[in-house]
Amino acid sequence: VFPASLLLVNVRTGKMIHSFQCLFNKKGKKNQRSINNEEKYPTITSLEQSPAVDTIAVGTSDGSVHLINTLHDVKLFSLHHKSKNAKVTNAVSSISFRTDGNATRQGVAPVAVGCDDGSISVWDLTPVDEDNQDGKPRRTL
Repeated sequence: VFPASLLLVNVRTGKMIHSFQCLFNKKGKKNQRSINNEEKYPTITSLEQSPAVDTIAVGTSDGSVHLINTLHDVKLFSLHHKSKNAKVTNAVSSISFRTDGNATRQGVAPVAVGCDDGSISVWDLTPVDEDNQDGKPRRTL
């Protein structure tokens, strides 16, 4: 089974403009097993445009959310949603960025991630500062 593809297509002409290569490495990300025990790749389950220019969030069947710079075809970082039952991996079913001015004025950049088990994680994507020394996004809920 091949890795999921993320393509940019001109909807008017139907022609592919770009195929993003940054989502999976050259060998692909193999981290799930199918029913017949063959290795399989996570599938893309959701997309959301970020309020940041040229950035999208890509949710996958393995509970990951990858932020991608579409202009440079670069994966900026990944978030990993963990459900209450750590033995089960749940697909990302929705992603939503807070886009109002209040979030910016309050110095937070939240993104909510919903999974197919009904759980929701809210992540603070605020840039690194004194309060966030490790540089990783903070899960707030």
